Amino acid sequence: GVVTSAVDVGETMNEVTTDYGVRGAYNFKAGNVYATFNRNIYNDRVDSLVIDNPFRATDLAYTSTSVPGGPAQARFSTSPDNEATRIAFGTMLKFPLQTRIIADMAFGTWTQDAAFLPYTINSAIFSPAGAPANSLATLQQKSLGGELNTTSVNVAFSSRPIPGLGLRARYRSYDMTDKTNKWVITGDVAGSPDRSWSVVTPSADAPYGHLTANPYEHKTSRFDAQASYDFGDLTIEGSARFASLERTYREATTGEENGWGLAAIYRTSDWLSFRAFYDDAHRTAEGHTVYGFQADEAERESTKSGVQLNVNPFSTIGFGFTYFRRNDDYPNRPDRVQVTGGVPVPGAQPIPGTPSGLLEASYDTYTLDFSFTPNARTDINAYYTYEKNASTNQWSSTTGAALNNLVNLAGSDRGDTFGANARFDLVPEKWTFSLMLQHQEVDGLMDITAREAGSFYTPGRTTLIPTGQGGAADIVDYDDTRLTTVVADLAYAVAKAWTLSIGYAYEKYTHADAFSDGTSMFPQAVLFFLKGNDGNYDVNVAYAKLNYRF
Repeated sequence: GVVTSAVDVGETMNEVTTDYGVRGAYNFKAGNVYATFNRNIYNDRVDSLVIDNPFRATDLAYTSTSVPGGPAQARFSTSPDNEATRIAFGTMLKFPLQTRIIADMAFGTWTQDAAFLPYTINSAIFSPAGAPANSLATLQQKSLGGELNTTSVNVAFSSRPIPGLGLRARYRSYDMTDKTNKWVITGDVAGSPDRSWSVVTPSADAPYGHLTANPYEHKTSRFDAQASYDFGDLTIEGSARFASLERTYREATTGEENGWGLAAIYRTSDWLSFRAFYDDAHRTAEGHTVYGFQADEAERESTKSGVQLNVNPFSTIGFGFTYFRRNDDYPNRPDRVQVTGGVPVPGAQPIPGTPSGLLEASYDTYTLDFSFTPNARTDINAYYTYEKNASTNQWSSTTGAALNNLVNLAGSDRGDTFGANARFDLVPEKWTFSLMLQHQEVDGLMDITAREAGSFYTPGRTTLIPTGQGGAADIVDYDDTRLTTVVADLAYAVAKAWTLSIGYAYEKYTHADAFSDGTSMFPQAVLFFLKGNDGNYDVNVAYAKLNYRF
């Protein structure tokens, strides 16, 4: 819970990004072929940022907690120079029965070989061999020699072999390979920045010394197929997809993601349209884990469903309703077990009800909209959207074979957004008045519950936090926001291509967040003496615009 003091400073910016490319295509009766070449070069003209340390006047190495040490200045690296190249070519072929075949391939290379900075700016730090750590000569390598190669392949097919029947299929493959120059890092000052030298020992998980030096590579292959049939005004569509995942230096090294979907679309000529869909997907994960895979690679059950309805009972009035839901569950996460040296103790039994990580998440969105067009000179629209997002994370720890802490984080957000837009042609093709109103409120809650018997619980908190929450208080103002926007605009068409506008815009923003707003101390540690304030504001803008269309 103790965080080192931090200083914020301004950063000089002087950078140049250059993009150029060329494309050639040949069109013929049955389709076309093309090829492209693109090049991107990024040059940061500021190699580093150096500032004075407000707490030290001279360099000093760390010797003990009583003499913590540190540099007289601090040096921060900026974004390194880098380059990217992409070559692509493909074709689109047309056949009878509305049959189309599209295929393309793309090859990319990303490189970064900017010169390294010294290990540290602190002249009082030396490597075990006695070399000064602030000298470029002490570096094992002078630059990274970084290179990533990407290969993507896309093939798509579509056809309508008989009236009413539509067929579509697509295959996509993406492969990223890390060709960066690798070497075993023996030491640096990363463990205690600018204070002392740290010896780095490679391990099975970090064979080059640091996890960030591992060659993170991945490959995905995916096949999608869809079929639809028109029953008059009703279209039924079914889909299936199959994907394989490969990863290097991730806990889940392989996996599959397969799914299916069903949709129905109903349309009439003028007054009614309806669409409903359901989608189900399952992702697997194979590899080694003790506490559970990260959410982006873990086993997941995901469903999506929704409906969209548009009704126009009269030529001047329209109504719309949309509902969308997504639900993600992360099943089969392992329960906590006694671990020594990162390995489960032989014979140790899992503790029921103690999985760690993201357990579930859901997202619901409802939208109502209304349109009114009484005549050709007036157009009014209004809408309301309700959103509810929720997720549950849980984290547990053990002391020996016994459960210690168990913290459950149930976060939720409710959003209410409503607005209106209106346009009035006061004088056709001359004077136009438009008005936009929008208001949004987001109410966030982090419901936190901890185990009463865990070490997180402190008896002194009982006077502040009710019994049953394990000494953990809920955060009720968890990123709460309100945003109101009003824009009024009066436009005059001076000529066919010229328009003069005058207008007024107003915006009011309020924000409440336990971690950044207000003047109270940061809840985690008292050593934060500078805290960003994303506080409230009001804006009033009067403007004039002159537009030219060509």
